[in-house]
Amino acid sequence: MANNKTRVCDTNVLIYFFAGNAKAGEIIAQSNIAVSSMTSIELQVNSRQTVKERDIINDFLGGVTLVETNLFINELAIKFRLTYNLLVPDAIIAATAKYLGASLATADASFFKIKEIEIIPFSK
Repeated sequence: MANNKTRVCDTNVLIYFFAGNAKAGEIIAQSNIAVSSMTSIELQVNSRQTVKERDIINDFLGGVTLVETNLFINELAIKFRLTYNLLVPDAIIAATAKYLGASLATADASFFKIKEIEIIPFSK
């Protein structure tokens, strides 16, 4: 059951979740999940997805907080890109977590160096 804590999930955690990974499911069950618009895009552009898989993803996205970029997130993303040399999509995801005051669950080690947000390292 989710608690009051908001957690942003990186795309990789959600990919593991949709593949049936129990640890990813626990992360999702333990928090109120927020998803960056960047993650939403990344989840939906896999050309190998079936219609059923895409429907499952869309149903999931309809049940979580979807955070669109805004001027504040853009400024934070620029800062994270310049400070930590993140890829732009990763900088937007990290900036979304910072903007929300949320932790970020990720399997991507490039996020681990960010000091401004709480990182929840994920491993399968």
